[in-house]
Amino acid sequence: MRAMEEGGGEAISLNPDELQHFAERALTISEIFQNRIGPQIERLSSLGFYEDGEAADAFSSYRKALERLLDIGDFYMRSAQMLMLVAEVMSAQDEALASSFDEGAVQ
Repeated sequence: MRAMEEGGGEAISLNPDELQHFAERALTISEIFQNRIGPQIERLSSLGFYEDGEAADAFSSYRKALERLLDIGDFYMRSAQMLMLVAEVMSAQDEALASSFDEGAVQ
């Protein structure tokens, strides 16, 4: 991590490790949805209660609600992937910037 100040402005602090930590937490939540919640939702969706008769519409809505719940796990997975990419790009840019400053100081 490198911090810089210029002309009285605020310090800019880059911490890709913190982003990586958030990405790991998001990935853990995604895995919980995939490995624990997902199978339970599948089980509940396939029970077949009230598939006929007056409650058929209500059961259809129930099944859709359960499927939408799985979307949350997908969102956490995408968030984790994006955070990992941002951390990687930030780290590479920070290293390149540090290298260019170091090279400029030597000359």
